[in-house]
Amino acid sequence: MHVYTNLTDNKCAFFMFEEEKDDGSIVFKRLFYYKSKTKHNYGVFPMTGKVDDYISNVSKNKQRKAVICTGTTHGTDAYSDNFSISDVAEYIVISDMHPLIRHNVIKTLGCVFNSSGDLNFVEYDKYKKEVCKFPNVYIESKGGISDILPAYSRGKYNFLKNNR
Repeated sequence: MHVYTNLTDNKCAFFMFEEEKDDGSIVFKRLFYYKSKTKHNYGVFPMTGKVDDYISNVSKNKQRKAVICTGTTHGTDAYSDNFSISDVAEYIVISDMHPLIRHNVIKTLGCVFNSSGDLNFVEYDKYKKEVCKFPNVYIESKGGISDILPAYSRGKYNFLKNNR
């Protein structure tokens, strides 16, 4: 997705699904993405059927601590390192789109994979009405070894100030 975005300057919207572990970490294993045919991103809404399927599965299996992450790659313009207003608006809309999400059975996160190479995650706290960032992101290999990924480290940022 990231290579596609940097080569074409078009965006890719994506969803990742998983479950939060007891220690608070989340390991995403399922990814679905949509390549936009234009520079403008119409968000993840063309893929909402995948969310409906996941929510139905969570409900049927009484899954605890389910997580939906909605995200997008960003192009190479001057503002691409930051979350856009439409990114944040999308996270707010998704956080209210289903009773299981509204009642915190399913946690929602947002992500931007920007042209600087940072993989930035956020959570919208609907009670405090604020967006919180997660600066510690890791990739885990099959052997269980974890390496930290760049998050909020390479880009030129002017938005989120509070940390989780």
